[in-house]
Amino acid sequence: MEIVYVADTAYPDSMGGSHRYTYEVCKRLVNNFGFVVTMIVPRLDERPYDEVIDGIRYLRYDRKPLPFGGFDYVTGVTRLLIRISRKTKPDLIEVNWPLPGLSVAIWRKLIRMFKSNNVPRLVYSFHGPAADEFSAEIPDKMKSIITRTLIAVINQAERVSVRESDVIITASNYMKLLCEQKHFRKRSKSFSILGAGVDMSHFQLDSESDNKLSARAKLQLPDNVRILFTARRLRQRMGLDLLIEAMAELKIRKGQVSYHLFVAGRGPMLNHLNAVAHNLGVQDCVNFVGFVDDEELLLYYKAADLVVLPSKELEGFGLTVIESLASGTPVVATPVGGLPEVISGLDERLLSKGLTASDIASSIEGYFKWGPIEAQTCRNFVSKYAWEELVRQRVSDYQALVSGDIDVK
Repeated sequence: MEIVYVADTAYPDSMGGSHRYTYEVCKRLVNNFGFVVTMIVPRLDERPYDEVIDGIRYLRYDRKPLPFGGFDYVTGVTRLLIRISRKTKPDLIEVNWPLPGLSVAIWRKLIRMFKSNNVPRLVYSFHGPAADEFSAEIPDKMKSIITRTLIAVINQAERVSVRESDVIITASNYMKLLCEQKHFRKRSKSFSILGAGVDMSHFQLDSESDNKLSARAKLQLPDNVRILFTARRLRQRMGLDLLIEAMAELKIRKGQVSYHLFVAGRGPMLNHLNAVAHNLGVQDCVNFVGFVDDEELLLYYKAADLVVLPSKELEGFGLTVIESLASGTPVVATPVGGLPEVISGLDERLLSKGLTASDIASSIEGYFKWGPIEAQTCRNFVSKYAWEELVRQRVSDYQALVSGDIDVK
């Protein structure tokens, strides 16, 4: 089967959760199932316009930064789709973001206008409401007329894209409901809920007897404190300000117990979050470690006593959750979006009661009273999210769609 995957970007061009998701799926489609996969993405950091990575062909086009680069999605994607279709006829196109999705939707409509019988099936991978996510990361007072217009355009492009698609894939029931509420009034599309995946061969327990102490030694972390860890983009909706406030509350409550938080990730809120930590007097026990590669990330998961996800809104699934559990470390999270679907099956007490700093602090403190959860228990629980199984389900959906066995509404 031949597939074209049209994305806003993908690993290794970007390290975001949805970008890793795209790469992990496509890599396994090629290497495990023999699919021919072409990725169409914007060109970042002077990368080649045409290259093969892990069997995936990456075709890139130039795109200016948003908002002015929005039109480049249309021209770049359309040009590369025409280039591909001159040489071959893909069986299926999958899209994961509205603006390139709009290009594909228009391209398919043009093919139909000429009454062609070679219209590829279209899948939309709905990682979240793009306009809402974009809007949530910009304070209202900073939203110019151009920004508000762009948000409206992204929302409309997403509506056109999901309605034009034959099947919509989401990672959670929460995202399915959100997509339906935003873009379908009466009749919906066919949905497939597949979840995100984890590489169980990479995120794994050491054969050594002391998984945690070994990781701490390699990272040169203290071994006489309770270490908390989170991997997040440093943006407003990720809730890192709440987690820092929770650290201040734990410092007041702690008695003889010390907590230390390590935050991996980059983003525009770094200076603000550092200021929050200083103002609350917890700068000595909150460390921002910046970007970490896959090997360091695994070590931080193993070194931590607990991983925390303090999301405020629009958390579709939480890739960090299953990566941490596969590494043997439990996760405390806020009850936001798709997080309860993933975490409650392990233990509902891992979900905070609400979205305040006090709620998060109480859940962290509570875990150390009723826990711990054994590392192997965490790993066994998350084995159902192994990439191999999820991609196998995806292939089954693709085959049913191309053969006509899925009812396209």
